[in-house]
Amino acid sequence: MLLLAIVASPAAAGNFCARDASRGQAWNALTSSFVQTPETISGLALALGSGGNCVAVGSSHVWVWNGGTGDWSDSGSLASLGVVVASGGNFAATGSNVVWIWNHVTAVWTEVLLSPIGEVIGSAGNFAIQSSSLILAWSQIDESVTASPPIAGLSELIESDGNFAGRNADAAWAWSRSTQSWSASPSLQGLDSLIGSGGNFGARLATRAYAWNQDTAVWTASTTFSSGSIQEMIGSRGNFALRLPANIHTWSRSTSAWTVGQTFGPGTLSELIGAGGNFAARATNKVDAWNQLTSSWTVSPLVADGSIVELVGSAQGSVGNLAFNVGTRVYTWQSPTSTWTAGPLFNADQVRDVIGSGGGFAQELSNRVYAWNQDSNTWTPSPQVADDSILEVLGSGPNFAFRTGNRAYTWSAATSSWYTSNSYSGFVEMLGSTGNFAVQTAGNISTYNDATNIISTNAIVGVADAVAAPTPPCTSGSCTDAIDCSLDVCNLELGCEFVVDDVACDDRDFCTADACDEVDGCSHTPIPDCVIQIPAGSLWVVGMLWLGLALAAACVFGLRNRTAA
Repeated sequence: MLLLAIVASPAAAGNFCARDASRGQAWNALTSSFVQTPETISGLALALGSGGNCVAVGSSHVWVWNGGTGDWSDSGSLASLGVVVASGGNFAATGSNVVWIWNHVTAVWTEVLLSPIGEVIGSAGNFAIQSSSLILAWSQIDESVTASPPIAGLSELIESDGNFAGRNADAAWAWSRSTQSWSASPSLQGLDSLIGSGGNFGARLATRAYAWNQDTAVWTASTTFSSGSIQEMIGSRGNFALRLPANIHTWSRSTSAWTVGQTFGPGTLSELIGAGGNFAARATNKVDAWNQLTSSWTVSPLVADGSIVELVGSAQGSVGNLAFNVGTRVYTWQSPTSTWTAGPLFNADQVRDVIGSGGGFAQELSNRVYAWNQDSNTWTPSPQVADDSILEVLGSGPNFAFRTGNRAYTWSAATSSWYTSNSYSGFVEMLGSTGNFAVQTAGNISTYNDATNIISTNAIVGVADAVAAPTPPCTSGSCTDAIDCSLDVCNLELGCEFVVDDVACDDRDFCTADACDEVDGCSHTPIPDCVIQIPAGSLWVVGMLWLGLALAAACVFGLRNRTAA
């Protein structure tokens, strides 16, 4: 069996992808410059980004820009080219009864034959292909394809951090990327909804809920409730929560157990959100936060009844912070300490909006934006602009940006400082990518590089569109665990993956149990009372007898020769 270990790595700043009338364009965060396809692309209609890589899609060709090497490559002619789907730095293109898949690990296109081809979805570098009552799961680890059991009435296909699940009206089937196998749920008669979170899956029924743990491939049922009392089921980085009329039930991925949470007064519980594995429940005059590390709840300071305007989460890996806005100030909750803090106080209804990104928050006022740094628990005001001139506020990683009619302002979490762009005209779109920002205008793309805190303008004649290509948390060749029996792969969405394979430790001794450990490597444990059974009269026995006679004859012959000499 293949076991999977995942190691997170710090994310680098993100790239951008664009196209003009005839060429694909890729902006490299390392060089702060655009690289275009070496050839024009007939029928160029689409640009996509994923895991730091880019694709430019024409009528019959797909060009891929590899962010690791900085080079463009052509797929060659793909007959009946249909849709192109991105997944963790990999790309899949559909044709007539075929799906072509480009793997960033090998930088090679392979094909999967299937008829008919329905929906194709991607997740963390893997792909799932639906065909009538069957689902094929493709793994980037070894490019293998695993078919699900036939699913009568297959109605939905979803993903969750590299895993996939399909359902019909009465059951669900989950595919694990670590074991590359499918497992069926117990009977889920009356299944209402199926959701994914952090690699796990949750199923909501009328009277109970189930959670599937990717580590054990086991479905765990909640307690039974009265019909219709489950008002909502959400996920948060592998955990799940149920909102009932007066309380919250949580399921923890670390324990695979359901727990009864906070209890609220009748009619006071109105909203439930998740961030980084944590949850927050909004009542009339407070917000309660649940910390996944302690499985405990923290109550916010009490505010006036009905004064909470919005509740927002902000995640960065396993850190999930929370914030709520009461119009005059913003309260933040930090997951490492489970503490609530009141932000600066403003005039009534002056805080117009709050957004979260990369563990931080930004609050928009009429003439400036305040950015919250989770490390220092402080708010930093932007330069003041004209009243009501702020048109958009955007997060990218832990950084934030906002724009007016002719200028962009960016805030870096690393420096807690704001930076101002040059004046521009002809605005089209503002994008974020792993801490970086891009502003597309009629003939230019201005980029902010978080590594240098420099805003630069790149002229692209006739630019059609631009998309983000978040840079991955690792690169090819950067993942190594020094274990000979493991396959070390960079997952451009989740980080380093180390797949240990017991078969790689085979010592050809029938009396030892061979295993690969993700820390110690190969082990060969003697099997007690192991005896190799040799059937009497078998060809093996006959062969050994003939071999023994031949060796004996050779010895006698050799002895006679030495005597004669």
